[in-house]
Amino acid sequence: MSYQIIQGDARNLPLADKSIDLTITSPPYLDARRYGRDDIARGCGEWVAFMLAVTIEALRVTRGLVLWVCAGVTRDNEYQPGPEGLVWAAYQKGLCLWRPCIWTKNGLPGTGGAQWLRNDWEYVLAFKNSGPLPWADPLATGKPPKYRNGGRFRNRGQDDQRGDGAYPVIKVANPGNVVHVTVGGGHLGHPLAHENEAPFPEPLVEFFARSFCPPGGTVLDPFCGSGTTIAVARKLGRNGIGVDIRDDQVDLAKRRVSDARYEPQAAAEDIGVGGATDPVTTGEGEAA
Repeated sequence: MSYQIIQGDARNLPLADKSIDLTITSPPYLDARRYGRDDIARGCGEWVAFMLAVTIEALRVTRGLVLWVCAGVTRDNEYQPGPEGLVWAAYQKGLCLWRPCIWTKNGLPGTGGAQWLRNDWEYVLAFKNSGPLPWADPLATGKPPKYRNGGRFRNRGQDDQRGDGAYPVIKVANPGNVVHVTVGGGHLGHPLAHENEAPFPEPLVEFFARSFCPPGGTVLDPFCGSGTTIAVARKLGRNGIGVDIRDDQVDLAKRRVSDARYEPQAAAEDIGVGGATDPVTTGEGEAA
């Protein structure tokens, strides 16, 4: 498996059309001036405009899903609806949206302030090009059903004859669109991850990479930061491309990813179930 760490602007990616299977990142938050890019976002409207341009460019290079892990922020005791604004702007622009996922993360103490509840979740916004996905295997991260299933039944047909049958036993259930991954406590996966302003945990990337990037496919992170996404891609037997505009983060990602290695066992086993399922694919010569 190969990887690249490129210094560049997420709004102008040096990549060919439809060359990426999955794009996933944690983009700059509304307080993006910490990223050394005052032009990214000085307020909610500017952030939405910036991320809309990034989304359009990501859809150009991606044949599968584009996923943004993001949350709004509170300023001067008022919530800034950046993610919601981006969804609405994308809808008005005619982009193809999918129902977002929710990442529950057991938020850090104090994130709600003295007068509100702790922030325990973030959006995973989902965009795609029109038509079915070229590859998807959501059961790759499935779990055994919560309730007992399978068994036999009896019925009476139209000819008044009784018949016996059986309900199929479902071994793996669709995991749903609420993803539970804890932050902190070593879940970031590498000490270098803490040198980025907005790291996200390796298991979160792993969840989506298993389900929406085929083995041997390519994962893109246009704000790669410390390189978490690319490191996970290497571990799972996927190719990875990371882009970041900052010199220090490009160097950091290269150091981080150089330590990552393909792990055959990790690539073969699914989260919670340890067995793969038949993916849904589309395209010439393939069954949908």
